[in-house]
Amino acid sequence: MNSPKKSPSYPIITVRCGYCGKVLPERSGCCPGCGRAAPPLQEPDEWAAREKKRRTALLLCFFLGIFGAHKFYEEKPGMGALYLLTGGLLLVGVVVDLVRLFKKPDVYTV
Repeated sequence: MNSPKKSPSYPIITVRCGYCGKVLPERSGCCPGCGRAAPPLQEPDEWAAREKKRRTALLLCFFLGIFGAHKFYEEKPGMGALYLLTGGLLLVGVVVDLVRLFKKPDVYTV
């Protein structure tokens, strides 16, 4: 019997999009996740550091969100002062920020 010819398998090199974090082939023209062209590449160390910053902001929001600690950490002092003076915008802002931080893509810039 004739068996179908197998094409040679080459390893597909993948990278992460610098904007949304989606895994894509190295030579793709644009990211299928965010649609941006030629996303900048990121090193694994930088990726881990950004994820750590996201986790830190999430914990600050959960425990000290009423005081705006996460906004100060995100380098938004105006919003931090507003949260401090209004009690986290009467806790509504804290809940919205918790949801926002949970649903944020893997890449997180402070």
